[in-house]
Amino acid sequence: MENEQPIRHCRNCDAPLPEQAVYCTQCSQKDHDGRYSFSEMMAELFTTVLNIDSIAIRTARALAIPGKLTQDYFDGKHIRYYRPIKLFFYT
Repeated sequence: MENEQPIRHCRNCDAPLPEQAVYCTQCSQKDHDGRYSFSEMMAELFTTVLNIDSIAIRTARALAIPGKLTQDYFDGKHIRYYRPIKLFFYT
């Protein structure tokens, strides 16, 4: 008998994983056992806390110009900015 490795399964959806797969082909979850080193945890913390996406920058810039955010929202440009209710709770 040859040395056959057991078939790995996704921890999320239980789909069989290809031999060298890093991500599940069904649900796209990374194949990881859940253990993180201290440096990985710190990197995740800084990424989460300091992540300022382009929508936040665009919204802040539009707030500096009186009426711009309101006018753009009424013109149908919703994707560019935070939703009004979300913005209300952030401030």
